[in-house]
Amino acid sequence: MCRIVLAVSPTEGERFAAEKLRRYLSRITRAEVPITSADEAGEGVRLLVGGAGGARLGTELSPLNLGPEGFILRSFGSDAIAIAGANDQSTLSAVYAFLEHLGCRWFLPGESGEAIPWDLGLSCAPLDRTEIPDFYHRVLWYNGWVAPTLTEPSKAEWADWCRKNRLGGLPADHGHAYYRLVPEETYFAEHPEYFSLVRYPDGTTKRERGRQLCTSNPEVIEIAARAANAYFAANPTSLCFSLSPNDTSGFCDCDACRALDGPKPNGLSDRILTFANAVAERTDREHPGKLLAYYALYGNLPGPPTKVKPRDNVMPVMVNSACHLHAIDDPRCPRNARWREDVAKWRRLSKQLFAYDYFQYSDLPTPINRTIGARIRYDRDMGCLGFSGEVLGRSPVNDIALYIAARMLWDADQDPDALLEEFYQRYYRLAAEPMRDYFETLENAARRQTEHPLGAPWEMYTPELLAELQGHIDRARAEVHGSLLRERVERAALDLQATRLLVEAARAQAAWMAAPSEDGKSTMMQAIGAAEEFLNSIADRDIVAETILLGRLAEMRKGQPAGGASSPSASAQSQPGYDDASTFGD
Repeated sequence: MCRIVLAVSPTEGERFAAEKLRRYLSRITRAEVPITSADEAGEGVRLLVGGAGGARLGTELSPLNLGPEGFILRSFGSDAIAIAGANDQSTLSAVYAFLEHLGCRWFLPGESGEAIPWDLGLSCAPLDRTEIPDFYHRVLWYNGWVAPTLTEPSKAEWADWCRKNRLGGLPADHGHAYYRLVPEETYFAEHPEYFSLVRYPDGTTKRERGRQLCTSNPEVIEIAARAANAYFAANPTSLCFSLSPNDTSGFCDCDACRALDGPKPNGLSDRILTFANAVAERTDREHPGKLLAYYALYGNLPGPPTKVKPRDNVMPVMVNSACHLHAIDDPRCPRNARWREDVAKWRRLSKQLFAYDYFQYSDLPTPINRTIGARIRYDRDMGCLGFSGEVLGRSPVNDIALYIAARMLWDADQDPDALLEEFYQRYYRLAAEPMRDYFETLENAARRQTEHPLGAPWEMYTPELLAELQGHIDRARAEVHGSLLRERVERAALDLQATRLLVEAARAQAAWMAAPSEDGKSTMMQAIGAAEEFLNSIADRDIVAETILLGRLAEMRKGQPAGGASSPSASAQSQPGYDDASTFGD
């Protein structure tokens, strides 16, 4: 028998945390668990939530000891357990961590993704844990192409899942920012000199919209500094403010900007870091300790600087352009070796870094369940204070990677293989063995690839691989009987069918493009039609990002070749709910 104890005058956040604890404990013990006040007498193990636990823990609960998110779980004798953080959010994290200690897991969003144990005799075994997250910022987010494919209930379940797995942390502004630092609609008409100078082949020059900023212009630096200071004044808990260039080329070609460049091919890095340092110098006067972040290792900024070093309040963001099919330390993967070299150079230059990574950078399932944990530990070890994970596709394969990532972002010293095995055993239960074989077959297929892309190419899904995967699904179906387990296996089965049809369409298109004929075109159109029909039949079941995939098939009908990399359909902005800001993490 147990009861939840709150302080005499609890905060609303403590009441919320206590109610969450009560609901799950009632499911675990199959008995009603009361919530009482510290001044009420009662029997059983006392679970001291928030301030009630703080009365026992004293100054140990200070943010000076725990930071903004740390918490303590500690037993006192045989009849009391403190479950508390220094604030409401960390107390809620403590509640979910205590429930994890009891065996609760939230593998996927929604009740169907939970695993809740039965324990009719909850006891007060010795417990003493102090936890502080490894990253200040831990966010996994569906970007603006994918988010509109989620149903409204799924969005709420996703937010709840993130909280239960202790994602979140301090806010961190890091997205593409030049367009909002110095808005064209505000400044271009009167100050075109604030924007990129473009040199044309005939020798003419022109200041143009839709490109970058003239970062050597002193007035641009002052405007950016004012924007950063205003942001920190309005958002005092934020980890950083973004100075990331726009997501395009078109950097300024004026003499003053070009003079700041280092030698090619990484010359732009010196220029952009010079701008970030200049803004950081000004913000440090008003907001010491606050960080200025920017995409320093990214497609339009290919490498570390050679002449300039970041100020201590500048935080370069490492946007992962490495291979996702192979482990970060795979000796057979030259792309990952180059990535590690670049990040190591940045680490030697900078006091801190920030990690930005992708999940399912492909229209097709990209298996990273065996590699994502090591990547996150690598990011932590390289001094990354935050992690932003952009989710570009949807599949049950990706669902597992997101779970492993969420757990590792809190504690990167965990064993990711143990987390994965627990997922198989407790999520699929009777079907654990065939479903493990299913996902491990995919992982092994990815590791065997000799190319090094960000996402799985359709060529990886050979007829032989698809047949082997189907065999594992058939075995799993034969093992399950209850509706919940059938639903879990069926999600993977439907995803496999969608993958098969997409690959068949891509294969038919490739054959037709290699040897055009009316029969080949007819075969391609039939394959595209079959894929479209199936995707429409599973729309709103939150298994795949069907809107994006249907857009890709529509492009294939027009003759555009199928690709592995995920990108918006011809007009992603036309999708209902599209949000440019969320697409780029702003």
